[in-house]
Amino acid sequence: SLVGSEMCIRDRPSVEDTVKILTALKPRYEEHHHVQVPADVMRSISPMETPQGALFTVRLPDTALPETLSGAHYLVLDGVQDPGNVGTILRTADAFDCDGVFLVNACADPYSPKTARATMGAVFRRDVYQCTADELCALLQKSNLPLYGTALRNDTVSLRGADLTRAAVAVGSEGRGLSAEILSKCEKTIKIPMSPRSARAPRC
Repeated sequence: SLVGSEMCIRDRPSVEDTVKILTALKPRYEEHHHVQVPADVMRSISPMETPQGALFTVRLPDTALPETLSGAHYLVLDGVQDPGNVGTILRTADAFDCDGVFLVNACADPYSPKTARATMGAVFRRDVYQCTADELCALLQKSNLPLYGTALRNDTVSLRGADLTRAAVAVGSEGRGLSAEILSKCEKTIKIPMSPRSARAPRC
């Protein structure tokens, strides 16, 4: 199950917008508690230097790996360590209606405050799993899902020509790209085609 809201903490007198949020969530979550606190308390408990006036406590989801994968499109993050990057990618995966995201090789915590903020709510809607590379590959093989990597190799094909009807796509870390472990498991690699003008390095 996905992340569920349990408590809303506010520091402002008007709670109309919070009530709207809780009303929208009510069909999905049975219990919510609302607590109003002074501004100094909000500053002391908020992870942000400038709190926005509302905090939510949530139940973390069950992140146990499923027996098989019934979806068609999955994303694998391999060693992506920046919380903002992980959050942005989760938000993009949500926009593309990705069936799930796997984090391997010490990715940033998907439920840290910075990552959660960067997802813009996507972490509440998408299944996110943290596992080892071996566990991932075993699950993909059991589910008959090919793994494609975003890297340059002799078998690299353009994204436009890749068959992504049912597949998992792996994206590597900011500094090193895909790990050798994950790259060796990829059936093929893909690249995003770029125009010659955008591919050229700018001249000073």
